[in-house]
Amino acid sequence: MIAELTGEELSKMKAFLERFDRKLFDELLGKYSLATIGEEGEKTIIVSGRETAELAKRLSPETFGLPFGEFRFGDFYLGLEGLYLIGGMSDRKKVILDEKGVQFFLYGRDVKGKHINIYDEDLKTGDLTLVTTPYGEVIGLATVAGKLEKLGTVIHKLLDRGWYLREGG
Repeated sequence: MIAELTGEELSKMKAFLERFDRKLFDELLGKYSLATIGEEGEKTIIVSGRETAELAKRLSPETFGLPFGEFRFGDFYLGLEGLYLIGGMSDRKKVILDEKGVQFFLYGRDVKGKHINIYDEDLKTGDLTLVTTPYGEVIGLATVAGKLEKLGTVIHKLLDRGWYLREGG
């Protein structure tokens, strides 16, 4: 059954998205409709265009939109489609990998600094970052593990599009 997000769920989503860009949450709500599907403890957040949301709600939950993320036991987790969507809405908190870095990342490995072409200078150790290809495609989410200009491992993979290939998703 489709339900509206609660105030607490919206607050948790906003706090997570503001780690990338303060305007991101408001921009998301201005462009899209959000809803949840699932039971308490495990809910999927679905995003849909404003024009199609009402029609989709009447037809069936499966037609509402794309999975944006999920709440598991009260914590918000951004999904692959959510990553892709917010990647197009903000240029902040991103690293752009070279071709070899993209390959490593999509194979589920961490990435060394020598494979990072461009990065947001505001990124610090411990920050979440969107990971993109040289062509601007968002391919995952990582944490910054060290100074980005260093040669050692500097980003730890958290979520990536290669998961579909490795896990058969």
